[in-house]
Amino acid sequence: MTQRIRTDSYFIDYIFIICTGLFIFSPCLFNFFVSDDFIWIRKGSTLSFNQFFYGSRDSAYNIFRPLVPVLFFVLHRAFELSPFGYHLSSILLHILNALLFYRILSHFPLTKNMIVLSSIIFVSHFAHEETVFWISSISIPLCGLFYLLSVFIFLKWLKNRRAWFYLLSLASGVVAFFIREDAVTLPLILSFIIGLTYFPSEPVIRNGPSPKRRITALISAIPFFLLIVFYLKLRNLGLPHLGFGSLFSLNPANLSKNGIYFIVNLVIPIRLIFDMIGYQYSAMINSALKNLGSNLIVVITASLGITCLIWVLFFWIKKTNKVFRLLAVPFCIILFPYLFFNGYGLRFTYFPVMGFSLIGSYLLVSVLETVTKLSRYSPKSYVHLLMIVILVFNFLILFERNRWWTKASTICEETITNAGRVVSSSPTGSVVYFMELPSRLHGAYILNNGFVEAMNLFYPLDNHQIKTIESGNLPLLKSGQLENRHLFKYENGEFRKLF
Repeated sequence: MTQRIRTDSYFIDYIFIICTGLFIFSPCLFNFFVSDDFIWIRKGSTLSFNQFFYGSRDSAYNIFRPLVPVLFFVLHRAFELSPFGYHLSSILLHILNALLFYRILSHFPLTKNMIVLSSIIFVSHFAHEETVFWISSISIPLCGLFYLLSVFIFLKWLKNRRAWFYLLSLASGVVAFFIREDAVTLPLILSFIIGLTYFPSEPVIRNGPSPKRRITALISAIPFFLLIVFYLKLRNLGLPHLGFGSLFSLNPANLSKNGIYFIVNLVIPIRLIFDMIGYQYSAMINSALKNLGSNLIVVITASLGITCLIWVLFFWIKKTNKVFRLLAVPFCIILFPYLFFNGYGLRFTYFPVMGFSLIGSYLLVSVLETVTKLSRYSPKSYVHLLMIVILVFNFLILFERNRWWTKASTICEETITNAGRVVSSSPTGSVVYFMELPSRLHGAYILNNGFVEAMNLFYPLDNHQIKTIESGNLPLLKSGQLENRHLFKYENGEFRKLF
């Protein structure tokens, strides 16, 4: 960590990052909508103040994200029902985040190799599959945009102390909070930056900070912590019935499971492995982990294991290089809240990848520096070669994974088209039930949610009612009044009428 990146090289690095993002994720541009996409687009197409305030009240997770319907309102106005525009928006938001990430790192005395490598790892990481390929996850890179924008502007404020920079940073933080709750780590990251800037052994700001500036900087973090209180209060006001029990868990077994899940998915393309060995093993592992989480012995063992692991990591990090210790802090800050989340999904790795890319790039650059001492080639040549290897590796993984997302979206489109024909041929005023709709394909979503909303978007249902039913509820339907009711079962890409 020595020289700062030169301003005149920004442009070339920007072009490289932009081209990398477009190259890696462009295969998904022509995929159709799937699953929750229809729910969010339906919300956006019929946006009202009630929907704005209550956010995602009707979603499966019952979480408070009031600006997400506004996002889909804008997207629907711009692209209507053309998935290309939605996918392009998601990719561009992700690339903007990578550029902001690069600019933030350039504020610190990192080597150019490390800054560029960190940005390339972040923009191309295979764990972004679900975040970028799935339109419903577009709120994550949008939240990331305002999150990183808040950090970037805050760094500007620390440098020039203009009030409007601070207000802009705070405003960006507010927007990030009301897009997604992932922004909860923002105050901690800003506090870390304040500590790194004003209380280090070697100050980042030239001439050293004055005591007055240090006190002002510490006070400046308080409003960002108050944002958390404000968000929770407004959430409780809008959704008083909604608690946190279904979202978060303090179960040590759950913490262990989430920790393993995140570390494994940041290092290994686990979904590609399941593609090769079979997704039935994924279901078996998830079922086993769910059962173990309710076992008292497992919980106690997990508690002791976590305690020992924390102590081991603490002493190990304490003995490592000072730079590595500093880079490990933001990674731990960003990852920490996700350990308590009562659920899983590859999209939740988006923010942790930022911290992981810092640690990964530092370790890789350190290894390269050791190698170059034994070689006649320059470090720059090895860094370029390493970037090519990383890009090819991530591209091949994401290209293969996109094949399944493309197949899933094709099945989804064909299913909706076939269902539209069924509804159109049904008598006016009838209630049409659909069952056993395709839900997932190798981890890619199809119609596990959003079928009714999809039918409302593509086939206005003024004269029909569309419902989905589980096979377990079929006897209840059969025992009721069957007049003007029709049941269709999905089989091999077609709908078979049961009655």
